Formats: sequence, structure tokens, C-alpha cells
Amino acid sequence: MHKVFILYKEGKIKPVVDSVFTFEDINNALGKLIDRKNIGKVVIEPFVNAKAEKVKKVKVGSTSGHQDSSSTSGPDDDDDDKDPEDLRQSSSSNQ
Repeated sequence: MHKVFILYKEGKIKPVVDSVFTFEDINNALGKLIDRKNIGKVVIEPFVNAKAEKVKKVKVGSTSGHQDSSSTSGPDDDDDDKDPEDLRQSSSSNQ
């Protein structure tokens, strides 16, 4: 095994990458391995073009399903400078 690593370091051998899959497509990657359809490595890249979904604002304490933009809660709120305990107390008193 040591000789193999020496050959790799010298650039005399290189790993063959058969295909690259995203983490969301891992089932197809495993299927390819199970069916033995790969010739070389099957690589999973977990963070390729990963984008976070935008969080929707919802009305706090609402059960009607209607949104009122005047009393919404979300990542754009300016509550970052407030004490978390104060926020919990004001949220529970609104319900």
C-alpha cells in the first residue's frame, strides 16, 4: 500500500472519477454503485450550488392563516439587540 501512495505522490497514477453527484441525488449515486455501473470513483459533493431557501414571514399567534404584514416575525426583524428572554415573554403574552 505504501508503494501505491508513493506512485500517487509522484503523479504516476491518478484516481479515475466516473461521476459526481450532489447530496440531493445520493440515491442515484448509490444505485450506480449497487448496479456496478461505475468505472472509477463515484463522488458526492454535499455543498454544490447549495442555496438557503428564503424564510416566509408569518403572523405570530395566528390560526386563521391570514397574514398581516404589520405583525410578522422573520429573519428581517430588528429584534437582534433585544434580550431573548424579553422576546419570549412578549411572544407568550400575545397568544
